[in-house]
Amino acid sequence: MRVRIAKAAPQARVEGFVVQPMIHRPNAHELIVGASEDPQFGLVILFGHGGTAVEVIADRALALPPLNMRLAHDLIAQTRVSRLLRGYRDRPPSDLDAIAVTLIKVAQLVVDLAEVAELDINPLLADQDGVIALDARIRVAGATVPPERRLAIRPYPKELEDKIRLRVAALSFSGRSGRRTSRC
Repeated sequence: MRVRIAKAAPQARVEGFVVQPMIHRPNAHELIVGASEDPQFGLVILFGHGGTAVEVIADRALALPPLNMRLAHDLIAQTRVSRLLRGYRDRPPSDLDAIAVTLIKVAQLVVDLAEVAELDINPLLADQDGVIALDARIRVAGATVPPERRLAIRPYPKELEDKIRLRVAALSFSGRSGRRTSRC
């Protein structure tokens, strides 16, 4: 590596290398998470089956940020790989909440940083123990508009959010008459 670096960038000063152990998660699924800017829709988040055959399998879904847990889980559910993630035979279910949180964080990253033009995490390994990114690519470009102008859907202002408690009315239908009754 030192020889290749010296040839490619003779002015570079190499102070050392970091070597990490190989990740071994035999029951993990390879996923892809990405973000890019569509000229018509603005920022778009991608999720699907990842790995080296990502183009061949072509199992992916798109969503518009910002995301919350419900939207992230809906995005996951739009893919065929979601059935595998729920577990089967002797493979336990993957941590779907960890995958959803990753989608939310990637969406928030590209919302907050207008300089992030594209982002790909492939593969993102997912299993019952959570997620781990093995490879990522980020393309950075000069921001031409404020981050919020890149969104097709504007986030609801936090300062206007409020939690309220509602009484829920239970509706029931009586058999033949079709009359509806409610109780609180």
